[in-house]
Amino acid sequence: MEFPPKIEQEYQKELIDNVRGFCLGNGLVLLPPVMEGEDKVRSNTCIQAPVSLFPTPFPKKLFNQANSVGLTFNELYANIARDVEFIDEILSEISPFDKFQASLWNLWKEIRSEICQPNQLLLSRSDYLCNTSTDIQGNIRGISQVEFNTIASSFGGLSNKVNQLHQFLYNDIRYANLHPLLNNQLAENNTLNEIVDGFEHAHQVYKSGYLRSKHSPYILFVVQENERNVFDQRLLEFELSRRNIRIIRRTFAQLSQQAKLSEDNVLKVKGIEVSIVYYRAGYAPEDYKSERDWRVRRMIEVSLAIKCPTLALQLAGCKKVQQVLVDEHVLRKNLNPAQIRKINKCFVDILPFDQSEKGKIAHSIVADRERCKKYVLKPQREGGGNNIYKEDIVDFVNNLKDNELSSYILMELIEPPGNLHNYLVRYTDDKLVKADVVSELGIYGSVLFNNHTIIRNEHAGHLLRTKSRQSDEGGVALGISVIDECLLI
Repeated sequence: MEFPPKIEQEYQKELIDNVRGFCLGNGLVLLPPVMEGEDKVRSNTCIQAPVSLFPTPFPKKLFNQANSVGLTFNELYANIARDVEFIDEILSEISPFDKFQASLWNLWKEIRSEICQPNQLLLSRSDYLCNTSTDIQGNIRGISQVEFNTIASSFGGLSNKVNQLHQFLYNDIRYANLHPLLNNQLAENNTLNEIVDGFEHAHQVYKSGYLRSKHSPYILFVVQENERNVFDQRLLEFELSRRNIRIIRRTFAQLSQQAKLSEDNVLKVKGIEVSIVYYRAGYAPEDYKSERDWRVRRMIEVSLAIKCPTLALQLAGCKKVQQVLVDEHVLRKNLNPAQIRKINKCFVDILPFDQSEKGKIAHSIVADRERCKKYVLKPQREGGGNNIYKEDIVDFVNNLKDNELSSYILMELIEPPGNLHNYLVRYTDDKLVKADVVSELGIYGSVLFNNHTIIRNEHAGHLLRTKSRQSDEGGVALGISVIDECLLI
């Protein structure tokens, strides 16, 4: 049974108009790309965010499985962020070959004794692909983890809007009757409210225990210059404002001029006390343009404000930690046997480049172009666009300097199901574009914890990103991926 269905040309145009109208009218938008000859994003106009016309079929069993392990992964990474010795051991291995991770780690070591805020806030997103490959017992894997994000987990606001978009389209009986699969359940999603619930809870914890001024504190969003995905962030801001919690948005450069620490370590921006610092920047080397930006990060880290994430949590999210977690003896330090059995089902093989037996296997694979076809090479970076895939690995590795490979991990490629199609709708499209697609499911979580206990650990909705099978990398802002929703089958 072919999906998506064929659509008459006249109705195609009407559907595109309906999609675009909903997106522009409901904040499902991005700022446009930087124009030729300009160096800044224009903030006085917007474009429709790339979306799917139909929700993409997704196995309900695997959707539920991904959700069921969410709280366990949150607990695992909270435990890792509290394990100073473990993080030091991991970073000592990769820091000689990765200047950025070394800078984060060295800053954290330098200021540990000055940290006065015991609470840490994690807004996580654990990303999965349906996996048709088999394990050593011959069983189909089902769902496999791509990565776990501990900083700047984006699209929580826009994914909520895409769910509403598809509900809006379903209200047209012509759309709903286009295909029998559309009788299946559309996944429920309330990312916006659930993410904001996490912020509100941490905000109240700050107010009840740490507030120093007479007025209610603000939440600080640390943002990048020329941010195109600004509306995803603004939707969080608007929902917080409806709950009488105000936001300040600042870049590192602005904070270097406007942020100060009081004598009792209260973080203030132009005199306004800050309860939570939420990073939508700071995860890439390019975000730290000078020593001034590192001084801002240091000031924030030693302040009373609750950080999302702390340096410890950011370091816990590096790819080397993900590789080490495949080792069960590491898991046994942090989780009980039932939890380990649950998350072990989500792991694929991840290899280091060291002198261990697994390391020797990794070195042999990257020297063999044929064997490389089943792997992806990952650096210790967030934000996408950094990975090396399949046959390209061999030439890339041959051009690395001595020992530079030690900062990478080699991950078994996940084999998503074939023969999956959908229509992708971008702001430049004047007709529907049918694509052979791959969908990646992200499960959000919100965790507030300190050195002694996990105070709150909750689900916070999900994100489905869908891209053409021809592309290895994603990237919604680049128009490679679209924001989608799960049609549970």
